Amino acid sequence: MPCCKTNISNKASGDKFFASEFNELNQAVNNNADEVESRLGALESVSPAYVKLRSAASQDANGIADLAIEWDVQEIEPVNITHSTGGQNSTITIQSDGVYSFSGAINYYGTTGNYRLTTRVSFMVNGVTLPSYFDGSYIRASSGSFNSAVNFSILLDLNAGDTVQILSKRLSTVTGNGVTTDGTTLSVFKLPW
Repeated sequence: MPCCKTNISNKASGDKFFASEFNELNQAVNNNADEVESRLGALESVSPAYVKLRSAASQDANGIADLAIEWDVQEIEPVNITHSTGGQNSTITIQSDGVYSFSGAINYYGTTGNYRLTTRVSFMVNGVTLPSYFDGSYIRASSGSFNSAVNFSILLDLNAGDTVQILSKRLSTVTGNGVTTDGTTLSVFKLPW
């Protein structure tokens, strides 16, 4: 670049303006390099946290009260997240502060003749149901539509020791034989920043 060579040669010939500008620019580049290295180093020290769960339980989906989904199969063993496939298998406990991604699907099945199942999926953190929710899963068994699902994806800013449950409840007025099915899945991972 001729411009830069000219500026540098002007520095050599005594042009102090270009010399000071050059030095400031050089210092700014070096400072940013230190900041970038610092941020990359911080990312390397972040411990991963993740788990992939599945529900093999066939849970009654007819209630109008919240039902905590049971996660009784660990498809990927938890790292820095506590979850048990035994007694309290609907509860996920966070081990370190951070922003976590929760994504998955609650699958439903029902065959009652006049059934029109619609459901809501929501999240409970430390015993408090969050205002965000996911509606869907229309089953109309009389038309031969027996399967449906509610997909969800949410980011939660959590602290070490926080507990999370995924809830489901029926919104429709007609009751029937709807249940959650084996394809119900959940993936949780901590974002690296």
